[in-house]
Amino acid sequence: MIFIPPMEIATRIMTLIDNAKTNLVLVSPYISIDGWDKFKRCLQRAVDRGIIITIYARENANQNLDSIISFNVNLVLVKDLHAKIYLNESYAIASSQNLVQYSDSNSIDFGYCTETEEERSQLLNLINQYLVATKPAKLNITEKTIRTVKKETVQETECKTFKNFEIKQIFEAFQKEYKIGRLSSESQYIYCSNIFSFGDLMIREGFEIRFNYQIKDHSSIIKILENIDLNGNHYKYNKELVMNKNHPNSFIFIPQAVIDIQNLIHDYVLMTSKILDETGGNDLR
Repeated sequence: MIFIPPMEIATRIMTLIDNAKTNLVLVSPYISIDGWDKFKRCLQRAVDRGIIITIYARENANQNLDSIISFNVNLVLVKDLHAKIYLNESYAIASSQNLVQYSDSNSIDFGYCTETEEERSQLLNLINQYLVATKPAKLNITEKTIRTVKKETVQETECKTFKNFEIKQIFEAFQKEYKIGRLSSESQYIYCSNIFSFGDLMIREGFEIRFNYQIKDHSSIIKILENIDLNGNHYKYNKELVMNKNHPNSFIFIPQAVIDIQNLIHDYVLMTSKILDETGGNDLR
């Protein structure tokens, strides 16, 4: 690993974000970016490029996460989190610095940047072992946060965390059926940008359609998704509409009590076909 001088750590973290091609994992117990315009512009560039961003923060901490939520990232709260790791698909940074503007200006922090894929993989394995398996904590939903979830039922949503080989099986089925999409380098999710014209498809814990931000009104698409016929599916699905600042970000079908991955693949391919039929294919741009 290469040592990073204390005054360069924040800059190196932002460079890591700018260098991301497909996905980012940012582990920072404490986050405070309200007035940190340079960092927010950096994060916004990643969002605009379609980078999949997962941020792990500390659950039992008195902090306002509204600013980070506004970027449409995957935010997971972990009890007693203290590690700080910043990782893209090429390299990683392990540091004592949180994503806090005050730390950038005042704190004395140390950090190291990985030099090899083996070193990056070691940090990724730590994240997978101690954080990925952690059940995401629920956010406190307030009017200020404006992250709302619309559910089909009042039951608790049960998300299955799929193993890497299961994600690969789903990916192979979609490649055979549609010949499009990509599998993340760590085989943690599938991302298809060319199936639906109104948004990108991401398959991880569920079947998630991330709406195209260039289309301002998704109401007709949302209505179709809410009423899509799921008869013929092997599993029941909870439906969630995730909103951010009163603008829909994504619609998620979350399968319940999954046992057989092949049955789930059948469901996902069938759902994709039905959505394409109901929305007129991919000619809605």
